[in-house]
Amino acid sequence: MTPAAFNAYVRGYLKEQEAQQEMVAAQNYRLAAIVRAAIWSKHMPPYESFAPKKQKKVMSDEEMFQSVLALNTALGGAADGG
Repeated sequence: MTPAAFNAYVRGYLKEQEAQQEMVAAQNYRLAAIVRAAIWSKHMPPYESFAPKKQKKVMSDEEMFQSVLALNTALGGAADGG
């Protein structure tokens, strides 16, 4: 492994570690908010208020086609489809 490749590897590893630390901090903040709400309120709020389920967006055929065209253009695809 060359020194440049090693440095790139280390930079990537450190970036990943920072991202994980930020994620843990965010999770701790959310946990603290849940504990606070559970302790200081008369009734504990429902779990869904803390972790709502993500709803899938249903695309129409035209929206899907426009999305595919935009992706094709962004990736440098041919406009004629070939």
